Amino acid sequence: MYAFSFEVPGTESMYEQVKASVGEPPEGQLLLLVSRTAGGLRHLGVWRSRAEWEHYRDATIRPAVAALLAKIGIPEPPAPVEQEVAVVDLQQPGRG
Repeated sequence: MYAFSFEVPGTESMYEQVKASVGEPPEGQLLLLVSRTAGGLRHLGVWRSRAEWEHYRDATIRPAVAALLAKIGIPEPPAPVEQEVAVVDLQQPGRG
């Protein structure tokens, strides 16, 4: 299992547009929690593996974010810094 968090200076509207453009979450994603911060949004993701997350991030998320930013005329910033989260337990009702 691989978990991480990162913050971006985006808005809820931008997040919803990216989410709509990428479609349903892939099978390897176990949890995604997005919360507001003073400067934007914080993402907390839990995946079956780091490799699955990195593939999805690089092949799907980053291109979708780049397309949205280009559409609204915002230069693409550097990729956010991901902080690994040391998970002790993840409980999901109905999933064991």
